[in-house]
Amino acid sequence: MEIQDNQMTIKVNNRHEENKSRLDRYLSRRVEFETEEGSIIKSDFFSDLSRPRMQYSYFPLVLLAFFDRKEVTEKMLMTDLVLFFSSFYQDRRQRGLVVEKEKSIFAKNSPTDAEIKRLILFNPLGRSCLVKYFSYDKKSDYVSLDRKLYKSLSGNDVKRIVKLATELINCYYMKLH
Repeated sequence: MEIQDNQMTIKVNNRHEENKSRLDRYLSRRVEFETEEGSIIKSDFFSDLSRPRMQYSYFPLVLLAFFDRKEVTEKMLMTDLVLFFSSFYQDRRQRGLVVEKEKSIFAKNSPTDAEIKRLILFNPLGRSCLVKYFSYDKKSDYVSLDRKLYKSLSGNDVKRIVKLATELINCYYMKLH
């Protein structure tokens, strides 16, 4: 089954109807954002960050890649996001740390940029709550943050997001040991 979004197509396996239902709710919530104030979207965003559904470290990595930059903008090239993921896992491997769960493409070898991009689009941008806040444009190859959310974020909010994402990653890897 495929779920069509005007900017990306997400394939959903029929045996994961719960995930499809959750994704439908996320996508419908994104539509609701069109009529809501940025402060409400920001509140939803921080609420989702406080209770993430994480099977892998990908969710907080998107946040770090997007918000832990010298200049945070509402858009980021997908190639930069892929590079961030690749560098993060290569660094863990070089330092002798657990890279990721055994089933992850990063645990087994060094995946290609195309494989990393496919993974990012499927999970976390396609399956997690991030689908409400981020979109991907195939033509420009940009990942964009919801405009109202972006405009509502202060410098302190960005620091808080980076801190929360870092904590999520640290907690995730502590559980893997």
